[in-house]
Amino acid sequence: MTTVQHVQENITIPMVHLNGTSKKELLEQLENAYRAVVDAGRVLARATPHDRDYYVIGDDVGAKARDEHYARMRKLADIERDLENIAIGIDQQGR
Repeated sequence: MTTVQHVQENITIPMVHLNGTSKKELLEQLENAYRAVVDAGRVLARATPHDRDYYVIGDDVGAKARDEHYARMRKLADIERDLENIAIGIDQQGR
């Protein structure tokens, strides 16, 4: 029985083998996904809420909007980290 390798809790790493997707292709897919998430983070960062767009709604609404925005940014950072860990797990395998 083959054991599944884990780089980080709750992340399942695919096993490179002859009947599966090649190591090269898996890493290319992950690199493309990683770059897209990084690009999304850059675009999202430029959309950081500014108080001038919220002050008419009420006090501290801009701060609340920024907190929500930063939570979204953290989600993207979590995805980046997951993709990195999957790539590391694949790269550590043979072939």
